[in-house]
Amino acid sequence: MGTEAKAIAISYSIITVVALAISFVIWRSTRPERKPLDQELAAERENTWLGMVIAFLVATLIATMLFVPYGESAGPGKQVVRVQAQQFAFTVAPTKIVVGRPVEFVLTSKDTTHGFGVTTDNYDLLFQAQIVPDHTQLVVHTFTKPGIYRIVCLEYCGVLHHTMLSQFEVTQ
Repeated sequence: MGTEAKAIAISYSIITVVALAISFVIWRSTRPERKPLDQELAAERENTWLGMVIAFLVATLIATMLFVPYGESAGPGKQVVRVQAQQFAFTVAPTKIVVGRPVEFVLTSKDTTHGFGVTTDNYDLLFQAQIVPDHTQLVVHTFTKPGIYRIVCLEYCGVLHHTMLSQFEVTQ
């Protein structure tokens, strides 16, 4: 499991534990009380809970923002692959990429919205992006294994959408 997947799994686990704790406290607070409710104490506890929830959400946001790929730069030594989509084909240049070096995919569309999905040779989806006409979309990815990778259109773009396939090779 990759670092990003571990961070997401840990974040979801923490969120689940906190949600269960909050649910338990809410459930417990709905039980009939034997003594009268102290309004000031209840208001103080409510403010404390609000502060804890806000702090937790901000901490989760900051922790997960580190793994968001958008706006990421490939940096020096990057490989640039230009992909132009049009009904019903992808034009890819170059078609050979070196493993282990960041690749910046520069995606454009001539006609309509297309989905850009990169899969392994078994069609396991690695990543995807939308390609919108009159807009250049950049996607950065570093391939860790050599092989043939396929490009599939993930946005219905017309009657021959299913034929919109291409591929490139990642070499040592």
